[in-house]
Amino acid sequence: MLRSIELVNFLSHGDNTISLNPGITVFMGHNGSGKSSVIDGLTFALFGKHTRPNNKELVKYGESKGQASVEFSINGKDYKATRNLTAKGALTARFYDITDGKEDLIAEGERAQLGNDTMSNAIESTIG
Repeated sequence: MLRSIELVNFLSHGDNTISLNPGITVFMGHNGSGKSSVIDGLTFALFGKHTRPNNKELVKYGESKGQASVEFSINGKDYKATRNLTAKGALTARFYDITDGKEDLIAEGERAQLGNDTMSNAIESTIG
């Protein structure tokens, strides 16, 4: 279950945290209000994927860095996936197990050029 999505200087979002409740969530708004940016933030935080031409375009215009984070639960365990990037395209990625409010690092890093994306592999293994 998705618990929250945090977007900081990510596309049209300055510093937004969206808390999600169990059940169905619907995003509604005018064109250009940031609905698709939330979905890009979700897929980018979890899997490093998005609909933009490159990572540099994910950082809000005029900012030097951005971040997308997702907190979720599976089988009663809490997790957090975070990807930070700079306007020049540098990327860091971290995946945490959250126990009693404490974040314990499970995996970090991107190795897509070698066919071994450490963080995405850990997330896919956790999700199943």
